[in-house]
Amino acid sequence: MLKAMRVVLAVGIAVACRADLPPAFSDLTLEAATKQVEGTDKLVLMKFTAEWCMPCKAMDQTTWRDEKVVAWVKDHGVAIQVDVDKQPKVSQSYQISAMPTMVMLRGGNEIARKTGYLDAPQTLTWMEDASSGKLAGGPKVDRESKDMMARLRTVREVAQAGKSEEAAEEYAWLWENMVGIDPHMLGVRGSFMAMDMKALAERSADAKARFTLLREVAAAKRTADPASVEFLDDWIVLNEVIGDDDATLAWFDRVKLGEGESASETKMLGGVSFRIVELLLAKDRLADVVRLYPDPLAEIRSDFELSAEMARRQPALPDFLDEATKESVRAQPWEQFREKVAVLYAGFLAAGKDEKAAEIMAEARKLYDRPRLVTGVIGFAVERGQARRAMNGLLDDAEKAGADVKELRAKLEAALADRK
Repeated sequence: MLKAMRVVLAVGIAVACRADLPPAFSDLTLEAATKQVEGTDKLVLMKFTAEWCMPCKAMDQTTWRDEKVVAWVKDHGVAIQVDVDKQPKVSQSYQISAMPTMVMLRGGNEIARKTGYLDAPQTLTWMEDASSGKLAGGPKVDRESKDMMARLRTVREVAQAGKSEEAAEEYAWLWENMVGIDPHMLGVRGSFMAMDMKALAERSADAKARFTLLREVAAAKRTADPASVEFLDDWIVLNEVIGDDDATLAWFDRVKLGEGESASETKMLGGVSFRIVELLLAKDRLADVVRLYPDPLAEIRSDFELSAEMARRQPALPDFLDEATKESVRAQPWEQFREKVAVLYAGFLAAGKDEKAAEIMAEARKLYDRPRLVTGVIGFAVERGQARRAMNGLLDDAEKAGADVKELRAKLEAALADRK
């Protein structure tokens, strides 16, 4: 969870960074850049980026402003930035699934790519090697390496280079072995790597078949040890990887109705609730949230302590951020707390447990009474069709504390009118 919070903080910092174009890049489209070097041996370097990508912004502030990097680019061709959100067709054509990704072209053909943050010396080395042909044949996995993060970065590049079968085998190996070699990779395995595997499975039938075998292994382990939350979590993650979330929901429904494969499964819901809740929200099954949290007040208190701990462990913020931005970033742990309260509050309303929902709000406000908490929680409930007349009193409190609630109150009144 703390690792996840650092990602959230990174996103917050990224949004706040300067958006001006670093001097290494030209403000050209891919078509214009290709035309500019047409008929020469010069290169086109594309950097795929996004406004929310912290490593991208960090490179923009450092690497792509380095004098040697800028000079190399100008001497050897032209560099452009491609925003994956604003230019999805270009991004999809190059199978971009992570940022930053640098792709080097010569004569319109890809000759090398690199994913992840690089400092100036690393970038210069990569560009030299790529342009000279040392990286011909694409990225190669070092199967002797014990650096699991490095192998993960490389297999991502292998997948993006279109080598689906090779990437699938490496992902499968990492899934089965990386935590044993480096236990700190457990969180990465079940989140970022799983997302990469899902993206690969969606475009490669071979990869989906390989990952389905991993899911069957996880299922067998669950059968052998039905009390293991670890094996259950693996099975749920792999269901998501291969696009079989229905299997997870079918298991949840059996447990919910008291038909689990063992008595311990009901107790295991708590260990995987953070995964199940996302499915329930996606399937518009908000009322089922109550099944995941038999003691919502204890859950609120636990999440408050977690957010407080995350706030204490926040990394030092870059000096180039202004004070207003720094304050926004520091608030990120409490945004996570607010989101959890919102799900619980709306979930219990959807289940017809209005009194318990009121207790959830009261407990949350006792721990962290801020206008943003109140407006965020009520806004989520209204969006999910759980408007209540009593919410006006809560909005009154938020307004007295300085919040602008005019728009939210109008939405609440409209939702209440629709319910009549």
